[in-house]
Amino acid sequence: MQSQRTIDRRSFLKGAAGLGVAGALAACSPGVAPQAASTSGPALKFADRACVFRYMTGGFTQAGPEDNLVKELQEEALRQEYGINVDIRYESASWADIDALMEVRLQTQGTDSVQRYAEAVLKWIATPGLIRDIDDAVKEYGQNLIPAFPEVGWKFWMREDEKYMAIPSMRITPADIEYLHIRRDWLDQIDRDVPTTLEELEEVLELFREQRLGGDVTIPLALENPNWTFASFLCGPWVPEPEEQLAMMARGEAIDRLYGSVMREERLDYIQRLYGKGLLNPEWPTWQYDQVFDAATSGIIGCLSGGWWLTNDTLQRQVEGADPTQDWVQIFPPLGLKDKPETGRIQAGGALERGLVVTSWAECPEAIVALADWENKSFDNYLIARYGIPDKHWKWGEGGWIEDLRTAPPNREYSGMRATTWTTEWSNKAALLPPRPGMEPKQPEINLLVRKTLHTRQQAHVPEEGEYPAITQVDHWLPYMFNESAILEGDMQTTRNEYFTKIVKGELEVVAGLQEFWDKWMAAGGEVRLREVTEQFNPWIEANPEWKDPKASLSPESWNTERVLPPRKNA
Repeated sequence: MQSQRTIDRRSFLKGAAGLGVAGALAACSPGVAPQAASTSGPALKFADRACVFRYMTGGFTQAGPEDNLVKELQEEALRQEYGINVDIRYESASWADIDALMEVRLQTQGTDSVQRYAEAVLKWIATPGLIRDIDDAVKEYGQNLIPAFPEVGWKFWMREDEKYMAIPSMRITPADIEYLHIRRDWLDQIDRDVPTTLEELEEVLELFREQRLGGDVTIPLALENPNWTFASFLCGPWVPEPEEQLAMMARGEAIDRLYGSVMREERLDYIQRLYGKGLLNPEWPTWQYDQVFDAATSGIIGCLSGGWWLTNDTLQRQVEGADPTQDWVQIFPPLGLKDKPETGRIQAGGALERGLVVTSWAECPEAIVALADWENKSFDNYLIARYGIPDKHWKWGEGGWIEDLRTAPPNREYSGMRATTWTTEWSNKAALLPPRPGMEPKQPEINLLVRKTLHTRQQAHVPEEGEYPAITQVDHWLPYMFNESAILEGDMQTTRNEYFTKIVKGELEVVAGLQEFWDKWMAAGGEVRLREVTEQFNPWIEANPEWKDPKASLSPESWNTERVLPPRKNA
C-alpha cells in the first residue's frame, strides 16, 4: 500500500530542506522537546528553553503517531524564520465534545489558545480577564496574515481600542447548509423536471408520496440533521428584505438568523403544510445522520436538505455507490416563490466562520500568531499543516491533484490536526485542485458556485458579479456582545424549538402559535436580548452607513442564476 511505503531518509531530508525545515526533520523524535537551533535569521527568543504554548482545535479525536513530525517541522520553521523557540502542543476532541472541553480548559487555565465559532469567541472576549489582545504579536509576527484577510475580518473582533483581539477564519460559502438535493430518477418517473420554485417542489413531493416511489415507507423530503431544521431549512425566501429589516430594528423587533428571520408566518405555514400532507419526514426531530443516510441508501428518500457538499460527497460516494440506479442532483439556483424570482435565495450564515483567541495567562502569544502566519505564508505550508510531510504523507499526482498517502481514518499516520486558520486564497486553491482519478465530483460546478459569495467580496458591502444567491441581515458584520442575555440563550433556543415543532406538527395554528412564541421568547430572555441589540445596533449603523444600502445585504442583479445539472447517467 502507498501509505506503508518506505522513503529513503536522505532523499526525504533533501526534499524537506527546500522548505527550510531539514533541521527539524533530522532531529525529530517523538517525545523529545524542541531544542534551540542555530539560526541565521532573527535573534532567537526563548533560546534557553522553549516556551510551551497549548492550543485547542476541534474535529479530531486523536493525534496520529506521526503528528510529531509535523510539529517538529513547524517549530523549526518558527525558529529559523521567526526567531522564536516554542513548543506548541495541540489538543482536540470530536465536534460533539469540543465545546464542553474548551470551557473546562478555559475555566481551569488548561489551555493558552482556542479557536471556535464567532458567538463563542465573542462571549470569551467579553468575559473579564479571560482573553488578552494579540496586537503586538500580530504586528510583529503576522505580516503575512494582516493582508491575507479583509480589514472587516480583523475589525470584527476589535474593541474600542482597535487592538487585534483574534485571528479570523473567514466564511467562504454563503452558508454551510440549507441546500436541497433531489432524486432526478424519481422526477423522471413522474415526468417532472428539477423544481424551480417552492410550489413546484411541493407538487413533486406529493407525486413521490402518491406513487410510493420508495415503497410503502416513502419519505418525500428529509433533513440531514434535525438541529438544522429550525434556522437552516427553507429560510431564504422569507427572510425580510433589507428595508423591512431596518424598519423592524426601528420598532425593536428581532431580525437575526436564529429567531427574527426564521420564525416567519409564511415559512411556518409552508413547512406545516409539507408535514400535514405527509411530505416531510415524520421523524425529523429525532433522526440523526446515520438514520438519514441509511434510509437514503435503501432508496426511500426523494429529496434531502443539508450541506452544500452532499451531492459530491455522501450522496455520490455512499448512497449512489451502494445503489447506482439513484441519481441525486443539487437544486440550483435555490428555490423561491412563484412569480417572485428574487426570493430564490438562501439565508447567509454568520459573517465569520471562526476566531482564534489567546488567554490572558499565555506566556508566549507570538507562538500561535507566528504559526498561523507561517502556515498561510505559502500554499506548501498550508498543505503541510493539513496533509503532513510531502512525499511521506501526501504527494502531487500527475494531473495536479493531491495523492493522500496516509492510511484511511481513523488510524491516519498524520491526523491533520496541526492547522490553525485559513485564508480564502489557499482554501479555494486547495478545494479547486483537480480531483484524483476515480474521485471526480458528480456536479463539479457546485464547488465553484459556493466559493463566489457575499463572503468573498473585496469590500464586504460591495456586491460582485457572479455571487451565489443569498440574503443576509443588515447587521451582518456587527459583533454583538450579549453580556446579559448570553446566559439565557439556551432558554430562548429551547422556546423556539418547542414552538417551531408544535406549529409544524399542526398542534398550534400558525398565527396564534407565533404570537404565543414571541410572548414566551420575550419572557425567556428575548426582552433583554432586544435591548442589547438596539443599544449596539444604533451607534453601529450610524458609524457604518454603508449597511443602510439594501444592495449590501441583497443584490439579485449580482447573482449567478445559471442553472447547472450534471449529465444523466444514461446519457
